[in-house]
Amino acid sequence: MGGCDEQGFPMKQGVLTPGRVCLLLHRGTPRF
Repeated sequence: MGGCDEQGFPMKQGVLTPGRVCLLLHRGTPRF
């Protein structure tokens, strides 16, 4: 997927903490 690739966090592991941070930063882009 690679939704928050720009941040440097692997979007593959959206279950981990980095994935959650990504969702918080990009609240409005439903990418699981």
